[in-house]
Amino acid sequence: MIVYRRIMFDIAEKILLHEQAKGFVTGDSLGQVASQTPENIRVIWAKTSWPVMAPLIGEDKESIVKEAKKIGTYKYSILPYDDCCSFNIAKHPETKANLPEVEGLEKPLDIEREITLAIEKAISTCITIN
Repeated sequence: MIVYRRIMFDIAEKILLHEQAKGFVTGDSLGQVASQTPENIRVIWAKTSWPVMAPLIGEDKESIVKEAKKIGTYKYSILPYDDCCSFNIAKHPETKANLPEVEGLEKPLDIEREITLAIEKAISTCITIN
């Protein structure tokens, strides 16, 4: 999941550059899931040199759900769907990732190819990215 989230930052960075955005906003909430421990967040965010803002970082799940209901997004957040977590999550997920180890796991992957494929799929289905 950590490698996956780092690759998502690679993809998002291409969009950020295209859109001339100034940084990222994530829905990370400290400790809500294994990939959101302080150690894992540090390793994931190390993938980019752009600012990463996480307005929910210190909120607990109850307050996030309350706010989602207030602004009308909760009903969408509970719709059933297959997401990366359902098939990427390890039986015993890492909670204290080590950056050099994660970078070592990424070395044999053809990440640039995967990024290109993801962007091509996005272009063909819903958005335009140069």
